[in-house]
Amino acid sequence: MAHTTATLSPPPRLTNAPAEAARTSGELCIGWIDVSQLTRECLTSSVARLQPLFVIIPFESVRDCAKHTGRAIDLIVYHSHENDADTDWLEDIAALREAFTSVQIVVLSDVSAIEPAIVREVLNRGASGFVMTDSTSLQMVVSAISLVGSGGTFVPRDFLFMDREPAPSTVSRPLSEVGRLTQREIAVLALMKHGKPNKIIAHELGMSASTVKVHVRHIMRKMGAANRTQAALNADRLLGIAGDTGDRLRGQGA
Repeated sequence: MAHTTATLSPPPRLTNAPAEAARTSGELCIGWIDVSQLTRECLTSSVARLQPLFVIIPFESVRDCAKHTGRAIDLIVYHSHENDADTDWLEDIAALREAFTSVQIVVLSDVSAIEPAIVREVLNRGASGFVMTDSTSLQMVVSAISLVGSGGTFVPRDFLFMDREPAPSTVSRPLSEVGRLTQREIAVLALMKHGKPNKIIAHELGMSASTVKVHVRHIMRKMGAANRTQAALNADRLLGIAGDTGDRLRGQGA
């Protein structure tokens, strides 16, 4: 009677080992930060199977990663699940750069559309890669990590061909409707134009971050903008007073 032998694929190389282990030539030790357990487990397992030289250490938060004392990390992947209107997670990138001064950082972002100002801000805060999960294959994620790990920079292809200030969207509201922005909303919009995240806007205007989020949603709705970058770019051509009014309000500290 003939017998068949099942061949099993080797398990992905995930580790939580506290001690420094001997390295195989070409290995890349990756700290993978993702608050979502499901995507953290699925992506780290799939990526490790595609690239056996990736040794991945999963973390739930930036704080957990910063407290890591085991094997030296070569590269950090930070997965942001925030939507287009929320940029508070940019503070995490700055915190990672401060904690890991010589480690490369790749950002996986779930935003639905590319925002040039956000990509530039991610790079300015110390990351070397920005990957949009909505339009990127798993193999491309592996390639992006490899590129950044070897000293390169990865950004979406469309970002390279975008003008610094794209043409205004055809769905923008009429000037009369945009004119219904409140003084506070104009002040928030003026800071959005400079790519500042909600926490910084809240600090400069003396309000809570949650209040800023509400203002951003109202601004986007009134302007008919699909995302905060579109609203910020369109502000330059609308009314011609947003920037001046916002500056005056900030100067008054109101």
